[in-house]
Amino acid sequence: MRRAAPALARLSRGCRWIATSEARRAVDTAELLRDAFKRRPSLERWTELGSGRLPQPIFDRIRRTVPSRETIVLVGHEPTLNEFLGLALVGESISAVRLTKGGAAGLEFASSVRPSGGRLLWLLTRKQLADVHG
Repeated sequence: MRRAAPALARLSRGCRWIATSEARRAVDTAELLRDAFKRRPSLERWTELGSGRLPQPIFDRIRRTVPSRETIVLVGHEPTLNEFLGLALVGESISAVRLTKGGAAGLEFASSVRPSGGRLLWLLTRKQLADVHG
């Protein structure tokens, strides 16, 4: 993840928030990622990103916390993040795409952050992120 963090920081430029589950490994990953940014985003621990959580509350928390058109990075666990992506993209809590361990996806919401309102911008494995240079 150390090698992947700089590429993820470049892909997430302008990010002012990183939200992570409270699990030690997720917090460590979030801190490593935060250190890769030129301007360090604030780091928040969200129970909604915990292992085995439902994805809908993540949408609610983003709407309450993040201003419209701002970028946030979520660090969490499976299957919750895959189900969040499925809900964001197709409106169902299914694994519509396969997010690998250490992998990342970029989503964009045209208007509000809501189920089936997302558009997938990119999907990369940890190895692909680590191989990105420049």
